[in-house]
Amino acid sequence: MERYFFLDDADREVVQAKRRAHNRLGYAVQLTSVRYLGRFLPDPRQVPAEVAEYLAEQLGIADPLCLKEYGERDGTARTHAGEIQEAGGWRDFAEVSAELGEWLDARAWTTGDGPKALFDAAAGWLRERRVLLPGASRLSRLVGNVREAANQRLWDTLYGLLSTGQRAVLDSLLTVPAGARVSELDRLRRGPVRVSGPQMKWSLDRAREVAELGMGALDVSRIPPRRLAEPSRYGVDGKATLLKRHNDARRLATLLATAVHLTTRAVDTPLTCWRS
Repeated sequence: MERYFFLDDADREVVQAKRRAHNRLGYAVQLTSVRYLGRFLPDPRQVPAEVAEYLAEQLGIADPLCLKEYGERDGTARTHAGEIQEAGGWRDFAEVSAELGEWLDARAWTTGDGPKALFDAAAGWLRERRVLLPGASRLSRLVGNVREAANQRLWDTLYGLLSTGQRAVLDSLLTVPAGARVSELDRLRRGPVRVSGPQMKWSLDRAREVAELGMGALDVSRIPPRRLAEPSRYGVDGKATLLKRHNDARRLATLLATAVHLTTRAVDTPLTCWRS
């Protein structure tokens, strides 16, 4: 309350210039709520009673319930909002939506943040630049579209690194060989369950098989490490049957990221066993 709804001398000077108690209180509600929320309330009269009482006390208004009369029959509330926006240097969201989209795209590409983290980051970006926050659904749509585009860019980039032969090799990981019970991907992504001589040999054989896929030689340095880790986690933990259902770009991008991850892990595993 004290941080966002305290009226300093400059605030009180502007507010006291308004006629009638309900207009002064309504103006104060709008002035302080935009600082707190980053946007104007659709109906300033719906502000919590505690806020109205705190502001009324500062303004010497005996009855905070007079706020119910604010903007009841005219466009006073809308006019006041315009005055506050202009005086405070608040900008409309439409003025910066393209710039925010570019900023979110760069963040989504480098971090792989989820929708909630991106939404919160976007709200913070808007507040820092004194931009009025849009409705939650509008900002959510922008975040969703940007994140989807970043994911598609990731899949297309990884997919573009593969030759036709390499794509066939990766797709073969999803097949279940004759007489086997699991796919090649399931078999290769399982590490040893204990430290022993046979398990050590099996680990070395597994490392050789993964290396022979040839995916470790591909240059994935253009992909931010956090973004590369996202599909690899899905490839390591997800079901092969689910991977088959994705389109070519997403499926093969996931398999490539998984193969790159397994190339490193398959080598580390026998070394760890040997040290143990």
